Amino acid sequence: MKKWVLWFLFTVTILSGCQRAVKKNPNKEGYDRKLAVEYALKYSEHRNRNYPNMQLNCTNFVSQCLVAGGKKQDKGENPERGTRIRFDSDINRWYSKKKVWDSKRPADFYTSAAFVRTDAFFKYWTEVRGLELKKYKNTFAGRESLIKEAVPGDVFVFYDGEGQIIHFGLITAKEDNDLFYSANTKDRKNFSICNINSSYYPVYGVLFVK
Repeated sequence: MKKWVLWFLFTVTILSGCQRAVKKNPNKEGYDRKLAVEYALKYSEHRNRNYPNMQLNCTNFVSQCLVAGGKKQDKGENPERGTRIRFDSDINRWYSKKKVWDSKRPADFYTSAAFVRTDAFFKYWTEVRGLELKKYKNTFAGRESLIKEAVPGDVFVFYDGEGQIIHFGLITAKEDNDLFYSANTKDRKNFSICNINSSYYPVYGVLFVK
């Protein structure tokens, strides 16, 4: 009897540990690339009113694409009446919430920095969510490697001459010898990577979404 009780407790402990381990997997919800791409193509040239419209909207746009593809948002703060837009500086949380109080007032939003800010978004998805990043030179050889390895639904990363990330897009189409992305701020829809100016963007990268 004692042996059976010990075996039962041991089994429960192991199963509980496994369940906790599974819960720690931040990407367990999966990702539907097709839905993310469809969203990107729909909103690459105009804005979705369910989210705040930022002056520099590229990160906000890519975050929305990931949500459309099934990436679950973290729990966040609720919008407060009359605040219009408030920002959560906790870079360990990724979310955007909207509240409409009545039809006569504009909506209020509470949005995390990781949802709309380039540096915070990158840190969140590489450190908290553990996405892999790979960089490529904006050269013929670099483009060849990029085209082979990236697929629609991955996040496209732009670096300036000093190595700083300054822009994001979503890869939305692929051909044998070309790759295309869509983005906001400077709105692009299925724009060829072959037309990206290497003087402005000598290096680009890909966050491989899983």
